Amino acid sequence: RFLGWTTRDRLACLEPYLARAARSCPPLDAIVAGLGTFPPTTVERARVMWAGVTLPKAGKTLQAACEAAAIECGFPPERRAFVPHLTLGRFRTPARLRSISKLDLGATRLETLVLYRTEPAAFEPSVPGVRRAVTAYSKLATFPLG
Repeated sequence: RFLGWTTRDRLACLEPYLARAARSCPPLDAIVAGLGTFPPTTVERARVMWAGVTLPKAGKTLQAACEAAAIECGFPPERRAFVPHLTLGRFRTPARLRSISKLDLGATRLETLVLYRTEPAAFEPSVPGVRRAVTAYSKLATFPLG
């Protein structure tokens, strides 16, 4: 869940709730398969490409507990439906995709809930004349599952 700009006090409020939610969720296996875009159809102009993640019931329960924690700590409710995914990349200008290849990376074990801070994107040269955005993520807190 993206929280947006916040204060240290709100993060301090959030941490015990996240720790409790993580403790009540056993480690779980997620399936990483399928590709998609946001906006969600290939007819529109894609801004983000992602790999799908299928979670067992325990993972969905963990997400709901994290959402409840965010609301309890003063964050507005998330209005978008929960779509578990891994962001693979963002298009600088919207891309028109006619088809998307299939992807199946299999199962991966999830053992930790992590609260990240997103650092603003910086641009670095990758190919002469082309700049790519690099977003950094800093771990603020980790919570073991189970």
